[in-house]
Amino acid sequence: MKKSGKQNIVSAMCRQAGYAVCAAVTIHECFHYAVAKICGADPRFSIQKLTPSVSFKNRHNDLHNLLVALAGPLPLVIIGFCLINRTNAHTTIFMLMCLTNVFNLIPVTADGQVILLSIINMIKSRSKSRKIRFGS
Repeated sequence: MKKSGKQNIVSAMCRQAGYAVCAAVTIHECFHYAVAKICGADPRFSIQKLTPSVSFKNRHNDLHNLLVALAGPLPLVIIGFCLINRTNAHTTIFMLMCLTNVFNLIPVTADGQVILLSIINMIKSRSKSRKIRFGS
């Protein structure tokens, strides 16, 4: 049976959306990997259940953990905002995938949890160091 024009368009859009999702997820993880590498965290790139992921040794450096966690979603959100005025269908789908990374900043996601815990730990350690310095 021959596909109609509408079926071809829908099929092409689904394919483009799949490519956009794969590209956004891969770029997200590559940013995590690059910053973890820069921070000396010995990152490992793996694919589990068709999803790429990066793991690294936690050296209990809150600033490094914060930077690695922000490195995935934040650049993609910025890229998404830069693509807002583009009218190409391919670009629009990719832009939407980039902008959905804003949800990775919320503490219900793994990145968001690391971001929040790193900030809390940095605030706690800063207040402890002030007490020690001024208390002596």
